[in-house]
Amino acid sequence: MAEAIFSRLISKTGIDPQNIIVSDINSERMAYLKNKHGIRIASSNEEAVSEPGAIVLAVKPQNMKDLLTEISAKVGKRLVISIAAGIKTKKIEERLTQARVVRVMPNTAAIVGQAITAISRGSRASDEDVEATREIFSSVGEVMDVDEKLQNSVTAVSGSGPAYFFYLVELLAEAGKSTGLDDEQSLKLATQTAIGAGELLRTGREAKELREMVTSKGGTTEAAIKAFQENKLSDIVRTAVQQASTRAKEISEG
Repeated sequence: MAEAIFSRLISKTGIDPQNIIVSDINSERMAYLKNKHGIRIASSNEEAVSEPGAIVLAVKPQNMKDLLTEISAKVGKRLVISIAAGIKTKKIEERLTQARVVRVMPNTAAIVGQAITAISRGSRASDEDVEATREIFSSVGEVMDVDEKLQNSVTAVSGSGPAYFFYLVELLAEAGKSTGLDDEQSLKLATQTAIGAGELLRTGREAKELREMVTSKGGTTEAAIKAFQENKLSDIVRTAVQQASTRAKEISEG
């Protein structure tokens, strides 16, 4: 995710790659990033935050505590943006006692510049901090402001959401094989159909309208939709999203 953010930031805004400093426990990974993007690399997290500028925390939630301990003496009153799922701004503020914290939840579509990022300000973050965060994450897609109490719901819908669609493509391809298509045919049909459906959604029409446009009375699509409804697909999706939200809450309280 971090590479997606800074690579798009470089290409979209023209920022000097030398103004971006990255640290990672994997030295080979850092060498790759330096060679590919021309960024600077640091030998430690503490070194990475030793110069002025905004700080983006792009680590897994379970690694956040150690990271904050490592950098706490160097951060001061700077803007700190966290993309870690389930980690509340309050927890970060408790360890970075002067930092202006903003919490964001992008998704993996940042890689292709089509993410949706939800932004929530911490108690010390200013309007200018939120605007700076918007500018950064606008480089990887759309942005929206949400109350932090909704971030677990955001994580469940859009943070994890791309995986749901990928899984549906997998299932559709498998189902196609059961009707006689070979592996390559079925996967190509399912994949391109998903891409095309996504493009149709970008026209501004609502999903329900598009579905009804495709669903002719007494036709094949109607038969499939009825099967989804009879097997309570809506309940399955609702349960999955609720469980993802619950897990995000567990992480935030852990």
